[in-house]
Amino acid sequence: MGRADRRADTFQQLVEGVEPRMLRWALAHGKPYEYLETASEVADALESIPPDVVAAALAALIKDVGEPQRSLERMHAAWLDGDLAAVHRIAVESPMFTLPEIRRAILDTRNRLWAERVKNLFPRAQRTLVVMGALHLCGPGNLVECLARPVQPVFESE
Repeated sequence: MGRADRRADTFQQLVEGVEPRMLRWALAHGKPYEYLETASEVADALESIPPDVVAAALAALIKDVGEPQRSLERMHAAWLDGDLAAVHRIAVESPMFTLPEIRRAILDTRNRLWAERVKNLFPRAQRTLVVMGALHLCGPGNLVECLARPVQPVFESE
């Protein structure tokens, strides 16, 4: 996918994200990597959204096809500012997240699953970097809450 491709399914302009960059770096440096979930688990989570809720989400999208891009840009700006509360506030204003079944499938259920898997990483002797999208770190039921223990965030040095 090119640098500024537009996805027809979400009307969002996309650029290469963290995952392909980190995978290239890990492979180039011989670093091990693994995922917190399988593609099949992601598909199962998405398939748990009832068809009538998917229809409602699509109807909201059709009413304002520019909304996902605007929300994404606002969340990105808040994330760059280090303002997770604003990221969460913007997300819950989005029509997609006003549907609890979508939030449950995309965030809540996966956060609980990931928390169990992250807990299994704690006994490892080597330091482990865990990367996920910002929405998994904010709002009720976020991954840190599911872990029920403090974690050390990583910040870019200034």
